[in-house]
Amino acid sequence: MNLTEWARAQGIAPRTAYRWFREGT
Repeated sequence: MNLTEWARAQGIAPRTAYRWFREGT
């Protein structure tokens, strides 16, 4: 599963997920 698919599964925007990923969350 890639980051965008994970973000969609969580109901968040891919950009938000990317920011969280960069922050290490």
